[in-house]
Amino acid sequence: MGETLRAFLALPLSEIFELEIRFALQQLQPVSRKINWVQDSQVHLTLHFFGTIPSGAVESIRKTIAPLVAAHSAPALSLKGVGCFPDEQRPRILWLGVGGQTAALLALQRDIECALALLRFPSEERAFVPHVTVGRVQKDQRIQWSTPDRLSEWQTEILPARRLVLFRSHLSPQGPRYEILETFPFSGR
Repeated sequence: MGETLRAFLALPLSEIFELEIRFALQQLQPVSRKINWVQDSQVHLTLHFFGTIPSGAVESIRKTIAPLVAAHSAPALSLKGVGCFPDEQRPRILWLGVGGQTAALLALQRDIECALALLRFPSEERAFVPHVTVGRVQKDQRIQWSTPDRLSEWQTEILPARRLVLFRSHLSPQGPRYEILETFPFSGR
């Protein structure tokens, strides 16, 4: 069997909301020491998680996704509010909400899923809920969750996403590191 890699398609939001993400993380990090925080430079909005794929699949993904993204205008998005999955009584994932042109974002994500299904990549079983993961509660830990006051009605301005990226994820004890494999610019229409 050939080389494999962990991959996902995402909008790198850290490049358009750098200062805002840094502010949100500064407000959130005192919540608990039992949370592994995402580095502000790696914050992204995942549109499709592949999991482990053969490295040879990258080319077919590129050929399929490049024209699809070029046919879409960049969705203008904002970050707004914070929350957790699955719920506040037993939080596992802490996230920033996504606002702005969410209908355009959902259409883009749906088109990506349909195109990748033709390549026999399975779709996510759960419905797509636009969010940006910023922290994960450490394994076997429990925390008390409440939204920090300074973030209760927090919202950024609405800005267009610049590009969709195919990332490779390298896992390590220090946390994941993301490598850009392919970049797909929007049409700008």
